[in-house]
Amino acid sequence: MLAAYVAHAAPAGRLTIAGAFQAGDELRRVQRIAYRTQQLALAHPNFGADAQARWENDPRLQALREVIERLLVCYEWSEAFVALQLVVKPLFDELVCGQLAALSLRRGDDILGRMFGSLREDQLWHRRWSSALVAQLLASEPDNRPAIEAMIERWQPRMFGALDGLCALIGAEDVDAEAVRAEQQSLLERCGLTRPSGAALQDSAPLEAAP
Repeated sequence: MLAAYVAHAAPAGRLTIAGAFQAGDELRRVQRIAYRTQQLALAHPNFGADAQARWENDPRLQALREVIERLLVCYEWSEAFVALQLVVKPLFDELVCGQLAALSLRRGDDILGRMFGSLREDQLWHRRWSSALVAQLLASEPDNRPAIEAMIERWQPRMFGALDGLCALIGAEDVDAEAVRAEQQSLLERCGLTRPSGAALQDSAPLEAAP
């Protein structure tokens, strides 16, 4: 839903196309996970039967739930783009399709590990088109830099809290949360952005494009 909104509300046709393809990739991820869940449920009755209750009540998932619900009602396109593409997705994708994929292979679940590994290829091009757009925004209008960095600081502390909860759910000893954070910071640096302090949560101005 978040990727579809970024595509739908994009201010240019090329961005709409990139966002629409990304939304399709995200639907494929949902589909693949649903298939794998059903396979496991056939082998292990009641597997996943309490998924909704856990999503609504498990304390380790509430920070992620809050981030997603807040972002779903973020109707200013530039902030939705920055929050999703530079904060939420890089951290979530690296944990699930990087760390969890490797853990699955170590634990002998070759199907899940390879599935997440394949999906990671989609997520890498999502980062490439997003970073290319950010580079263009920074080059075309210098005032975009503080606006983007303020948006990152607005969302990053919340997503770091969500990441901590997910790592606790998976098993903190089985995943490397610092490596996940480092990968996201590397993305920001490739975009030419400074490392956010995580302190600012104030409202930020929309991005502007040069004529």
